[in-house]
Amino acid sequence: MKDNQHDEDKEKCKIYSYREAEKECPNGRSHHIVPDRCWRSPGTRRQNTGRPSFGASIDELLDKFLAHRGGGYYYAGKMDEGKGQCICVTEEEHLAIHAVYDSLEDQYGGNAIPQWTATLEKLEGLGAVSVSAVTRCDESKIRETLRKRHQDLELDKDTLLRADPRGKSGLTMPKFAEVLSRVQQAKLIK
Repeated sequence: MKDNQHDEDKEKCKIYSYREAEKECPNGRSHHIVPDRCWRSPGTRRQNTGRPSFGASIDELLDKFLAHRGGGYYYAGKMDEGKGQCICVTEEEHLAIHAVYDSLEDQYGGNAIPQWTATLEKLEGLGAVSVSAVTRCDESKIRETLRKRHQDLELDKDTLLRADPRGKSGLTMPKFAEVLSRVQQAKLIK
């Protein structure tokens, strides 16, 4: 089993997409460094992709700010569970990483403006800190790899995501579109 603790392991701290989990982590637990939940509406785990409709005016707003949406993923054309970046850990490490990450995410999201959101860059940082704290993998290398891979998916560092580990935000697709619209308007005013 890979445990990210042995320097002689050539695969130590390797980051891979979740769709490669069986190959990269056959006897461990693939941990999404930026949790999958951050990319989607609360309560939509493993929904089929597709284009949910919320009425003409809301759909128009969603299409404007969330191109290729579907399956509860805010940026469904760019991100889904399989594209999420992972590291192979033990079950114990996975629980320990989430203990660190979830606490940081809850604290940050609860105080953010807009509340229960964070930029992708912030969540990449929280993920890198949490994984490094438990596995001793190089935090800066994790950050750099995440930034490069997300950039390759055309997700810039200012991409707004949900920062709500306990699902209390209620950031459904329509509500998230409203948040994005307000953020976009605020940027235009500046």
